[in-house]
Amino acid sequence: MTVNRKVALVNPPLPVDIGHHPQFPPLGLAYMAAVLDQNGFEVRIIDCPVNGITHEQLKAELQSFRPTLIGTGSMTPTIESAFKVAQVAKEVCPNAIVVMGGPHATYCDKEVLTNDKSVDIIVRGEGEKTLLELAKQSETGTKLADI
Repeated sequence: MTVNRKVALVNPPLPVDIGHHPQFPPLGLAYMAAVLDQNGFEVRIIDCPVNGITHEQLKAELQSFRPTLIGTGSMTPTIESAFKVAQVAKEVCPNAIVVMGGPHATYCDKEVLTNDKSVDIIVRGEGEKTLLELAKQSETGTKLADI
């Protein structure tokens, strides 16, 4: 049996009313993707704002890729969009682990886990090592409490 080693990292779509600011590469997602890639995972960064991907279009992206781990970032102005990403992820890939990181999730972790049942795990602070351990969990059998 081969293990699915696919991870999707999603930069949520921007809300319509957030204004127009220059788009910058999602460096946090890129750092995590590099660590996962170096450890043999197939990683896809889905940068919704830059590529004009809506939540509805995200469904098709995730459905075609079929990741077992889906991560998304969260900033306070985009938290509702990040919640919608988690909901879409669970709808399309119900067995995938949905992880949320970023500043909002770091500082409002209990609130996020209480308010959105689509989010399985919060990663606080820097996520490269933690996300790698989570991605390897099905292979290593490491308990979540030990990550």
